Amino acid sequence: MSDDDTATTYEARLRDLLEHRMESGRVLAERAEQVAAAKAALEEAEREYATAFSDALAAGWTEAELRKVFKSLGVPVPTRPRRSKSTGVKAQPPVPKPPVVTALARRHDDTEVIDVITA
Repeated sequence: MSDDDTATTYEARLRDLLEHRMESGRVLAERAEQVAAAKAALEEAEREYATAFSDALAAGWTEAELRKVFKSLGVPVPTRPRRSKSTGVKAQPPVPKPPVVTALARRHDDTEVIDVITA
C-alpha cells in the first residue's frame, strides 16, 4: 500500500464522519424551522382568539360567562396589556450629602489631619 492510498483512505473516512455530522446538522436546522413556524402559528392563533373573544364581549357576552363556558378548553382568557401606574416621571437618584468636617488637628510633624464623616 502506498502513502497516497493511505492518505486517500483517511480522507474518505474523514469525509464519511463529516457527512454524518452534516446530516445531523441538517436535521437540527429543519427542526428549528418547524419550531419557529409553530411559534408563529401559535402567536397568530392567539391573536385571532383574542379578537374573537373581544367580538364575543362586544356581542353582549360577559367575561364571567365566557370564562365559565370555555374553562374546559384549557385556553386562558386573553388579557389586555396592563398600563403602568407610574406618572411617567423617573425617580432621580438621591443627591449625596456633602461630607461633614468634624475635627481639624495637627500632627506632631505639623501636617493637618481632617476627620471626615459622611452623614
